[in-house]
Amino acid sequence: MSEILPQEDIDALLLAVTEGEEDSSAGENPSVGTAGDDVCRMYDLRRPMFLSSRTGDLLRQYTLSLCEEAEASLGPSAGMSFRREAITVDQISYGEYIASLNSPALFTVHQIDPLPGLMAVEMMPTLAYALIDVLAGRDIRDLSLNTGFTPGEAREAVKPVTLIADALCRSFAPDLTLQSRMKALYTNPLEAALCPDGEMGVLLVLEASLDVAEGIITLFLPRPLIVPLMGALAGDKGDPPRDSSPALSIYFPLKARHASLAQIQGLTEGGKLEIDPQEGIVR
Repeated sequence: MSEILPQEDIDALLLAVTEGEEDSSAGENPSVGTAGDDVCRMYDLRRPMFLSSRTGDLLRQYTLSLCEEAEASLGPSAGMSFRREAITVDQISYGEYIASLNSPALFTVHQIDPLPGLMAVEMMPTLAYALIDVLAGRDIRDLSLNTGFTPGEAREAVKPVTLIADALCRSFAPDLTLQSRMKALYTNPLEAALCPDGEMGVLLVLEASLDVAEGIITLFLPRPLIVPLMGALAGDKGDPPRDSSPALSIYFPLKARHASLAQIQGLTEGGKLEIDPQEGIVR
């Protein structure tokens, strides 16, 4: 006969997930990590995985096109080029992304029409300084000094960063027709508040170089933008990008017992979980 998990235990479970606590009794349960002959993995509800290997490969192909488009726009005037082999595509939270950036930095926020959500484009200071000076026809400053950007330099940076965002939009053609609109420019990324710190997204990292300098350009596409983007691409191609790896049973600790992710997601206020005490897990 199954027993009903009390509401206070459910509340404690959800609180532990929110605060990042782990139940020490989980390590004593031999069923943690296995369920019969099935292979299990722990699932972090605070960091839902949505970037499959196949989707990552597809985004990498579009990022290669982005490099070509950006070089066509900034190559003749600034001598900008990109290292194709250094491109990385990763899933990361917005808070982790912001914490990895320098300040001051060149950080811009863009609307990508007709998609929802906003995108960030960031350029490390040394590369930004050199690019601004080259395009303005000035002598290159001492790039070892991170002195920040004057209001005039910030205005000068609008054009090259806009060209990079436009290059991203063109990289999806002819599959999609996208248009970039710059919404804001910041020299302190902490002031941007693009989305909540816990929001997951896709981070594209590019290594760019000029004749006189080199550095990193990053693009952060939060989940509210990247998911509709990949969905639109899947609809156009009739072949939705999904992971081809086998399905896994997912469990997480519940006081020496386990509940499935589907059951946790299906909980409503006042809901209860039925657990078979003899099996110790709920399937």
